[in-house]
Amino acid sequence: MGFQLDNIQTTKKNHNNSSKGTSFLQREITLFGSSFSNKVKEDFYTELGVLLKAGITLKNSLELIEEALKKSSQKQIVHTIYEDVISGNSLSEAIKNHNVFTEYEYYSIKIGEETGTLTEVAIQLSQFYYRKNEQRRQLISALT
Repeated sequence: MGFQLDNIQTTKKNHNNSSKGTSFLQREITLFGSSFSNKVKEDFYTELGVLLKAGITLKNSLELIEEALKKSSQKQIVHTIYEDVISGNSLSEAIKNHNVFTEYEYYSIKIGEETGTLTEVAIQLSQFYYRKNEQRRQLISALT
């Protein structure tokens, strides 16, 4: 009773091909906006919540998230947040220094840090941005 690596590799290849065929209406379109869009924020908070829930420190979580990002502008934002956290600031203060994050995010994270529920807050912010992105996609779909 063992694993067959051939089956795992073919499944992985098929998964990559299916993700390339996403519909035009399901893509995030940003015109003249920030590089840290709502979709990127959704992914950021999802990964942060999962990593913190797994017991990984905030420092290591930010490092892993930075490595996973592809665009250099997004990496730079996460890197400056990481540098601020390393220098002794809280995550909420590090986020407050960037104009791409809203006050809602700042206060939510601040409350999460003060109450010790940062993991749950990150997951809730992820769900918030997921719903926001879905509403936007549905609105664009209805208008087209």
